[in-house]
Amino acid sequence: MGFICSGACKFGGGALSAVYTETMEEIGFQIPMNIKARDFKYVTSFRDQRKLSDTFIENQFYDLFVLNLTISLPEINIQLDEVQAVDFKNPFEIKEMVKKGLFHPRVQWVDIIYKFLTNRF
Repeated sequence: MGFICSGACKFGGGALSAVYTETMEEIGFQIPMNIKARDFKYVTSFRDQRKLSDTFIENQFYDLFVLNLTISLPEINIQLDEVQAVDFKNPFEIKEMVKKGLFHPRVQWVDIIYKFLTNRF
């Protein structure tokens, strides 16, 4: 099993550089320096647009990557102002959690990652 971490790129920054930064900011885990960009498997990219009010439309662009890396819960130090909880789940359990509304409402990535991880992509 693995973990899912998300975050935003800084202006002018790239998606993979954000992975290193956000993983540390969100779950207090430093991706080892020997892990390089080539070690990440690019899955896909997509855009999400939401009208949040009559005067504000939010545009988000998602780049999905998978990294095969074994870590344990003691290596994670969640930032309580950023993350509610951390746990290891398999793709089937994640889909069930989404059905129960246990994830942030932006869950478009779940079906994509599910298909990828269960070799149905």
